[in-house]
Amino acid sequence: MTRPVRLPELPESVVPIFNQFTKPFTLAYGASLIFTNGLGVLLSFALLRYVLPHPANAVITPDIRSSNTVLISTLLPLALAVGVAVSAWAGRPIFRWMEQGGMPNPRQHALIVSAPARQTALIASLWIAVTVAFAISVARINSPQLTLMVILTFLSVGLTCCAISYFIAERILRRLISDAMHGVSIDARSATSVTMRLLTMWIVTAALPLFWIVLVVSFRFLSSIFPDTDQTATAVAILGILTIVVGFLGMAVVARSISDPVKQVSAAMEAVKSGRYDISVPIYDGSETGRLQYGFNQMVHGLAEREKLSDMFGRRVGTDVVREVLDRGGSLGGESREVAVMFVDLVGSSKRIDALPPYRVVAMLNEFFEVVVDTVHAHGGMVNKFTGDAALAVFGAPVALPNVASAALATARELRPRIHATTTLNFGIGVSAGRVVAGNVGARNRLEYTVIGDPVNEAARLKELAKTWPGRVLASFEVLQKADAYESSRWLPTTSVTLRGRLTPTRLAVPR
Repeated sequence: MTRPVRLPELPESVVPIFNQFTKPFTLAYGASLIFTNGLGVLLSFALLRYVLPHPANAVITPDIRSSNTVLISTLLPLALAVGVAVSAWAGRPIFRWMEQGGMPNPRQHALIVSAPARQTALIASLWIAVTVAFAISVARINSPQLTLMVILTFLSVGLTCCAISYFIAERILRRLISDAMHGVSIDARSATSVTMRLLTMWIVTAALPLFWIVLVVSFRFLSSIFPDTDQTATAVAILGILTIVVGFLGMAVVARSISDPVKQVSAAMEAVKSGRYDISVPIYDGSETGRLQYGFNQMVHGLAEREKLSDMFGRRVGTDVVREVLDRGGSLGGESREVAVMFVDLVGSSKRIDALPPYRVVAMLNEFFEVVVDTVHAHGGMVNKFTGDAALAVFGAPVALPNVASAALATARELRPRIHATTTLNFGIGVSAGRVVAGNVGARNRLEYTVIGDPVNEAARLKELAKTWPGRVLASFEVLQKADAYESSRWLPTTSVTLRGRLTPTRLAVPR
């Protein structure tokens, strides 16, 4: 019986690298760069052998052609092996961070941000090595013109492949760079300006091919060096086609590098328009597009803060008041207003507080105030302040109402059965109306909108008296006289009482 063969375990330092190599992300990254540059080497070889006219003094024997074919078939796998090995070794800190997660350390951060540039530098080094190898190979022909042609061809195609490789690497690594750059200042991000990207791609996909077309055409005027044959016309045609194809592909890559972040911002803007303020777009460079993404995120953060403050303010004073404040530019200065005022207060809550745990007390008061706020807002009023277990509601300031007296009386009348259904505690409601001074009062860094005047004091006195009155709701008769016919018919005038702090009696009214 044969024993199963046990494969040797990988060293611990190699495990993160091996794990990342097997992921689709890494495979797509490597395959894209290998395909781009491998195609570039084959294109250079094809241009030199089949397209570009050779100098008259260049006699290429079958032996030399055979040795060059062997050279290219050897160089490509060797360059691939070297590129993969160097990339894997240099990227070990990045692979460890990808394996462990969290925030990268400074070294990992620097390596991640510079990954596209470092990868492009490695590819450029390999292109230079390939160029040198082929230049040495063709030097045996003793044709300086051909050697120069080989060098220029490989360097031109290599420069184009390096530029395209940079944009491919930058695109594929966007998410990785964005994760690593999370929380880092925009000024610390890698920056390749939009202008530089467009200019670079124009040079390598348009200027260089056009340079070769001009160069090939000029060969016919150097007949002593380059023979004037039909190959010149063929070379121009093929180079023209390559210019169109490579130019299209190159500009498509750089266009995507610019349009993608713009599309992300545009889609995020639609989400913000629909009311979502928890959205953000990834930032993966320091170019104009990166600053656009950063500015958008800052804007959404500011809108979220404003929405939060507006929501908190709106819960306190009502959405109509928030709109009034925004329309006035945030200013609610002092002004004389005709308003109605309603006080509502619980009786005996202090004893209940001593007997209940704190969370039950808060829940009880919140339930009571929820009813008060809901009813006041339903009639266009504003709950101006909460004082312990009491609340002050104002009708007619800062938002004007058609009939403030009717709104306050209707609120008080509807509150009575709703409070009875909410709590077993006793309560009192007092309603008054008249002219008050309304506006923001307080210090520069702490303002509170409030109303000051005799109706406020009268409503407070009526509220205290209502606690011992059978219906628990009292209004001054003057409020009844200011209300519309429908609301007045829902109330009954009753006795007169001299309220505390007053010299003359106040005639009262109660709900029917």
